[in-house]
Amino acid sequence: MLNDWGKELIKPWVSVQNAALVGTVIFVIALFKPSSEQLAAWVQAVGSVAAILAAIRIASGQRREQLFNEAQRKETQRQTINVLTERARRGVVFVPNSELSLMSSLAIVTGLRKSFESIALLDLPDPKLVEPISTIRDSLRALEVGLSESSKTGSLMRYVVTQECCLWVALIITASKKISPIIYEPEM
Repeated sequence: MLNDWGKELIKPWVSVQNAALVGTVIFVIALFKPSSEQLAAWVQAVGSVAAILAAIRIASGQRREQLFNEAQRKETQRQTINVLTERARRGVVFVPNSELSLMSSLAIVTGLRKSFESIALLDLPDPKLVEPISTIRDSLRALEVGLSESSKTGSLMRYVVTQECCLWVALIITASKKISPIIYEPEM
């Protein structure tokens, strides 16, 4: 029993036109009554051409599959970056109503920083994403340090209204707004 790959390989070869062609070749060979050496040479030549055509078809199919997989990988990256960006934008909107809610914000910022640091900049689907993703990554790192240090000193609620904290938040929000148009611009 042939697997799907074998069926795909044979499918284009099994047709009425190809059967008629093979029948015609056999008929012409029978008319000329070649010697066994000539017949062997013709069989070898036809086999070589068939092998080359099969190799071209296999290579072409592998390339199409490779391009399809690459396109899927890029789309997954785009969606992941978009989700992380949206989470970063929402995650830095602090509600300084209690020390406890700000502590959970610190945990969110730490998780987001780790997620952004796991993004390989050289593998991004578009080089224009390097700058805004780097900005978000660096700002999350600085924000995490500021939140963590102010948490240790008990001044967390004061820190979130400082100019420094507002700067990191503004950079994250600004950079995240740059990402969506890059991700969803049509490829040329």
